[in-house]
Amino acid sequence: MIRLEKPAERPTEEKMNKSDRYFVLFVVFALLFSSCRTLHEPKEIYQPLNYTEQDVYENEKARISSLSETSPVNALWRAELLNDAELISSCTQKVMQKYHEAIDKKDYFDALKYYRSLSAVGADVAAYNGIAGGQLSELSAQGVPGLTADAKYLPKTIADCINATVTVWVDRGITIKNGAGYADRVIGSGFFIDRHGYIVTNHHVISDIVDPKNEKYSRLYIKLASDSDTRIPAKVVGYDSVLDLALLKAEVDAPFILALGSSADLSIGDKVSAIGTPLGLDGTITSGIVSAVNRKLFTTGSVLQIDAAVNSGNSGGPLIDSQMRVQAVVFAGMLQYQGLNFAIPVEYLRQDLPVLYHGGKRDHPWTGSYGHT
Repeated sequence: MIRLEKPAERPTEEKMNKSDRYFVLFVVFALLFSSCRTLHEPKEIYQPLNYTEQDVYENEKARISSLSETSPVNALWRAELLNDAELISSCTQKVMQKYHEAIDKKDYFDALKYYRSLSAVGADVAAYNGIAGGQLSELSAQGVPGLTADAKYLPKTIADCINATVTVWVDRGITIKNGAGYADRVIGSGFFIDRHGYIVTNHHVISDIVDPKNEKYSRLYIKLASDSDTRIPAKVVGYDSVLDLALLKAEVDAPFILALGSSADLSIGDKVSAIGTPLGLDGTITSGIVSAVNRKLFTTGSVLQIDAAVNSGNSGGPLIDSQMRVQAVVFAGMLQYQGLNFAIPVEYLRQDLPVLYHGGKRDHPWTGSYGHT
């Protein structure tokens, strides 16, 4: 006898509990309401600018015309880049006017700058007044300390050379470390190039004094080699951060001055001596030789490599030859190694002095380029 049983119900996967059904209903209603919202038209519709290359050209012309009223040399340069003959002629006339004003005032330094700018665009400046660029260079160098030396104040012995040097002292106040105060100062070296107290040193020695971002206390002094106890106030006349040179002025009569030589006369193996204040020991002289020339440590030129001992505090001191002439300015040394030290050739100092003497920061031209091979 076959027994029939009621079949068991199979579980259904779609069976959902009550809370799941409510959640689905909520999502459906949310979608329905959001789809029925009214979309408002935007207040503004973006339209591409109708700005052609001719518009760019005309706007640049307008900017150059405005710039020519305040900075005619800069305007002339931009006009040359734009290659607009009428604008170049207009800017040239304004620079020429500035040039003649400088000549009338006998401001030959500014006149030389205008002359070079005009010559760069092909203007025959000499035809207007008969003064050539070489004559302007000579006139602008008149009165610049260091370019000529009074023989009465030149040293006759090495001891005199030491007395022609100074210690450059930058007082930066007090530094607090671990609850204790310490004197914060920078010590460097320098040397007199003029009887009236003009001194050459490195820019990095006095960088805190001229840094516009430096808000800390800082004062500049010098100390004579013959009187290391007296601090004499000094000021920065001009500086060149690229060539690491600076010109200082102190109200003191220099006991001796050092004449500038020509490092072109130096050869590898020639004897040289460095004078300075290494580690605060003023009046220290060390000797060595020229180890190499044309070392590429600058972005704009080469330096001398020497093996004369150089330490912290020597920066800005003179490197003299056997004739007691300055051939370079000491500026760097490899502290981890011996006999690897460097000095700035005096030719750079000669070129910089007229600019430094007229005050402020010297700016160098630059250009950018990219190459790929």
